[in-house]
Order: sequence, then C-alpha cells, then structure tokens
Amino acid sequence: MRVRVDNSRPLAYGMPQDLDVFFNNSPVMRMQPAPASAGLTPVAWFESDRPLRSGWAWGQHRLQGGLAIAEAKVGQGNLFLFGPEITNRGQPHGTFKFLFNGIYLAGVRTQTRLIP
Repeated sequence: MRVRVDNSRPLAYGMPQDLDVFFNNSPVMRMQPAPASAGLTPVAWFESDRPLRSGWAWGQHRLQGGLAIAEAKVGQGNLFLFGPEITNRGQPHGTFKFLFNGIYLAGVRTQTRLIP
C-alpha cells in the first residue's frame, strides 16, 4: 500500500515522500479533532482512496486519511506508533529507516543552553 510520508519529521529522516508499505490487517489510526489528538503528529498516512500497489484489497477506500505511522511526546520521551509491519521479510529495505531512526532518537537528548 502506498503512504505519504512527512519526511521533515526526524523519525522519517532519509525516507521518500511516497512509500510502499506491507499491509496485512495492520492497524490504522484516526486522529480525533483537537484537543483530543493534541500532541499526536502524523508521520505517514494513506492519502489516496486506492493505495494498493500490488495484489488485491477489499475496502482499501476505508484507509484514506488513516495514519500508518504517528509520533507523540509522552512525558520526557517520545512514543512512535507503527501500524504497518515495518520489519516483515523483505519490507525492511523500504521501511527499516523508521525503526532505526526511532532507536537512534530514543538516545537523543534535547539540550538548552542559555547565552549570556
């Protein structure tokens, strides 16, 4: 399935704007109107009502607007939500950067320095 990626997000660093992901009964998230979804940021979503790139799919139109990958600040950390299986068999060649960027970002600390 084809997803649109916001590659300005650190989690999507190095990813193309459009990406094919493996989808097999994968979870799809829907954002609620603010403030219920405040702090939740879409990283990849199903932009089209026909995201199918190979194979067959029933009800693919229901994916339109759904989030495939999202991130949120939780306390002092980050939460990364992955719907599609980003580590399934040969799929990592297309999506492994999401996983490794997430691992890398887990160890990054934001520092603030005051300049006198």
